[in-house]
Amino acid sequence: MCRKCIEAMCHELGETKGSLHKRLLALRDQQKIDSKLIIWLDGLRTIGNDAAHDLDAQIDKSDALDSLHFVEAVLMYVFSLNTRYDEFQSRRARSK
Repeated sequence: MCRKCIEAMCHELGETKGSLHKRLLALRDQQKIDSKLIIWLDGLRTIGNDAAHDLDAQIDKSDALDSLHFVEAVLMYVFSLNTRYDEFQSRRARSK
């Protein structure tokens, strides 16, 4: 499900074509996602691929929990914190 969230994020940000990896790189190139987040997202993409496609893969509880935390952090950053920071900067500029 974490991988599915990443897919949905790409879709929301306008990248709907190609592999998930290529969509993430396109979002980075468009500066919609920072390079550090790409590293996190690629790790999540990889563990999602293992869970979905490798019948022998065992995803332990700590990896699953970390995945949830990373997805939550990325979504918070991409959809909430950037906007909040821009609003903060706008308010400060108006008050000067």
